[in-house]
Amino acid sequence: MENINPSLIALARESRGWTQRDLATAIRAAQGTVAKYELGAIPVPDYHVDALCRSLNYDRALFEQPGLLVGLGGDFLYRKRAKLAMKKQRRVEAEANIRKLQVMRLLRGAAVEERYPLPTLPLDEFPGHPGKAPAKAAQETRRAFRLPRGPVRNLTRVLENAGAIIFTVDFGTDLIDGTNIRLPGLPPLLFLNAKVAGERHRFNLAHELGHAVMHFSTASTGDPEEEANALPSFSDVVAAVASGRVEAGVLPIESSISGPVAETHDLLVDSATSINAQVILPIRHFLVGVADVPLAEIRIIRSHPVALDQCRRLVASLPEAEAIAAGTTADAAAQVARDGEPTEAAIASELAAALHGLVVLAADVGDHPEAFTRFVSISNRTQLAEGSDWRIAFSFQTDHRPGALHRAIEPFARHALDLVQLTSRPIPQTPWRYRFDAVLSGHPLDPVVCETLAEVRRQAQRFTVFGSYPA
Repeated sequence: MENINPSLIALARESRGWTQRDLATAIRAAQGTVAKYELGAIPVPDYHVDALCRSLNYDRALFEQPGLLVGLGGDFLYRKRAKLAMKKQRRVEAEANIRKLQVMRLLRGAAVEERYPLPTLPLDEFPGHPGKAPAKAAQETRRAFRLPRGPVRNLTRVLENAGAIIFTVDFGTDLIDGTNIRLPGLPPLLFLNAKVAGERHRFNLAHELGHAVMHFSTASTGDPEEEANALPSFSDVVAAVASGRVEAGVLPIESSISGPVAETHDLLVDSATSINAQVILPIRHFLVGVADVPLAEIRIIRSHPVALDQCRRLVASLPEAEAIAAGTTADAAAQVARDGEPTEAAIASELAAALHGLVVLAADVGDHPEAFTRFVSISNRTQLAEGSDWRIAFSFQTDHRPGALHRAIEPFARHALDLVQLTSRPIPQTPWRYRFDAVLSGHPLDPVVCETLAEVRRQAQRFTVFGSYPA
């Protein structure tokens, strides 16, 4: 058959997760013959076209389309929860391309009604708002969709009013949550993994909307996946990194006001993760809610315990309000949006407020405007690279006897090494016993540093390296 598109044979095969050998067995042909079909080297006889349709469960019309194929990257975007094997990646790409071709065929001679068209808001349209482009894009998208403030009750309906077509697809893997294709002349196509359900399904839909709005460009050269995925708690971040579901995680580890973030320290000591970078950022806290009400009417304030501690004056000024801890400040904002109660508020960032459709009730509510927080990036690999100004984070536990701590840290003074941080944390299984978390200025490949740490290890009952990173 001269009108069979050879590339669509490979596409259909990959959408089923099959190899050429699998397809050859199904249609009773040699593997070399299938390879030649896919290359267009030889025509496909009618009986093998019929066999392809039966085996792959596609109709003949699919294989007869000229079909523009879109690869991963550029206008085809997907969320990497982990690094996909090439076979899985090809299956996802093929599945989405086939749906695209089916939509193109369906829309021939028809038009999709767009009540409120999907806006196009590339990140570079917000040059005056560094770091806030997603928040600004969220505001503009709400305005384009004519959405009121507060949580969006039915995001599917909103997107369908914009002409988008949403597919729930079995990708054959749970390592990818969703993807989208947005091309000129086509309605936006959003694909969600059928294996994901509930609140995560809604989150993925919102994520793909963000991709479709902010990364639509016929000349896109950036990598839209160099972005963060929100997780509900610090422990979820550590678990996702340790399991390989995400490549890296970011956690606050120290506040210039309240000191070490105890939860982060305790999670890292027993996890299969490693610190590989740090950054120190100024912190601005905002009180946000679903409606602009007087502060005296607030009855619940949600936020992470560290943020609540950094905003003691605000909390004290609202004696009728109950402070409730949340997994993260972003999670607090999300909960306030879901509850929809005007008497509830969250201490969170301005970006979290914009993403959840909340209004700012009070800005800069932190006790100290000069507050900074040190964040660390963690991965499941240890970093060893060249560098002059380096840090090594580690934890150790000593005997519970006089002079034990002195003997453990004495080698740092003897070798003239700077211990830039030392903090104690209780050991849960043994009340009134403590471990010590520390940060050393030095490179892990420096012979003096290696010798010193070896001495400390010999003095300690337990010694764990959290990671090494540039200062």
